[in-house]
Amino acid sequence: MNEETLCKSQLKERGWTDSIIKEANLPFEEKTNPYYKCAAPMRLYKLEDVEAFEATKVFETLLEKAKSRKKSGEKAVETKLKKTMAMAEKKVMSLKPPRRIEIMDLRKRAFRNYNYIHSEEIDREFPFKQFLDPKEQYDDDFEKRVMTNYVRHCMMEDYDKTLHDLKGLVGKELFYDTYKDAIMDAIYTVYPELILTDRCPSRQ
Repeated sequence: MNEETLCKSQLKERGWTDSIIKEANLPFEEKTNPYYKCAAPMRLYKLEDVEAFEATKVFETLLEKAKSRKKSGEKAVETKLKKTMAMAEKKVMSLKPPRRIEIMDLRKRAFRNYNYIHSEEIDREFPFKQFLDPKEQYDDDFEKRVMTNYVRHCMMEDYDKTLHDLKGLVGKELFYDTYKDAIMDAIYTVYPELILTDRCPSRQ
């Protein structure tokens, strides 16, 4: 690439935005993208034209507006994040622990639910999977995960609906992390035998 020209990404490294590039309306030369042949042609702007525009009052004004918009956007996101975390804390405070049932009954229900959910996968897409037989013994942590998933999805009030309502929410990952941690703590409090081996404190 000619050292006397700049592409769009290089302009942005200098603080330009799409709106500034459009407003400046500088003359450009189009060349085939050297990295992706099927991509749109690259627009190359002469360095002298870029520097000349950067020296104008117009550029200074556009740059200040761009910075102001960025700050406003960041502030709006911060406000939404705070709102999301407040919602998460409220959800955690109102969380109801699952009811306790006999562990072997839970195991049977969890296996039956697992078989129902994965029935098509086992038959078609993932033939290496198997139906779980309550009479058989499987890897201890695997069984714990199956039972924990059953409690979380089938015995915890509002869990699935809460996850569905997170769509489009700013900071949904933070909400989910906070909410799931509380869910797991509630499950392990009622069913301490479901705690995974790698979560158990080391035995002396």
